[in-house]
Amino acid sequence: MVRALLEEVLIHVYRACPQNFAPLETGAAGRVREVQRYIESHFAEDLRISDLAKAFYMNHCYMTHLFKKQVGYSPKQYLLLNRLSYAQELLENSDLPVSQIAFQCGFGDANNFIRAFRKSSPCSAAKKTSGAGCGAWNTDWEKGGPPCHPCLKWTSKS
Repeated sequence: MVRALLEEVLIHVYRACPQNFAPLETGAAGRVREVQRYIESHFAEDLRISDLAKAFYMNHCYMTHLFKKQVGYSPKQYLLLNRLSYAQELLENSDLPVSQIAFQCGFGDANNFIRAFRKSSPCSAAKKTSGAGCGAWNTDWEKGGPPCHPCLKWTSKS
């Protein structure tokens, strides 16, 4: 009797506020979320997508397809974004050399890191660590508007 009343109350609460309840992730969607969490917490390690697929008992191609469909990025892109995001933090908030940041973020060597960083940002990693800014701006900045990139420091021209 008490259990039935409790279940009924929970059903009414869920119907009134479904946003307060975590969605149940089952099947492949739940495993993709597990892969995503694993990448987020182990991005600095040497990760291979094929090894992730094996570890989560999924076919490599199927996992990549589901991951991209659910997350919006392929697992490889998501891994790279996590590494570059952490590298951006370290570049802005530490005095570590670029080569050490590259290794801490999971890149095999500094050259791979610099190449990936250049593709994702108009700034070079070396200029980010020096605090000199990257020299990228939009035409509005020349007219007194804000810079288009966060590493540029904006000072009004007037």
